[in-house]
Amino acid sequence: MGLKAQLRGIRNAARGTDAAAIKDLQERLEALTTVVARLDVTSSRLEAESRANTAAIEHAEQLFDAMKGQLRTVTDDLGDRIGAIAARADLTARQ
Repeated sequence: MGLKAQLRGIRNAARGTDAAAIKDLQERLEALTTVVARLDVTSSRLEAESRANTAAIEHAEQLFDAMKGQLRTVTDDLGDRIGAIAARADLTARQ
């Protein structure tokens, strides 16, 4: 039985005051308590997983930024070397 159905049943059963109705209410309350406890455990687990995923994403972004910096450095160095080779080739060609 779903949570809404259980709550509806408790509300409807609360209108009666006999011992059977009270026992039924107690059983439904125990069932709801179990559902709430499971939801609490699941919620805690999902929050922990979310924090772990966020940390992993932040770490991956840091690694990516570091790699972009290294790539810029290597590209700049390569450009400087090619420029130097081209300048030497121009000097050689003009002599």
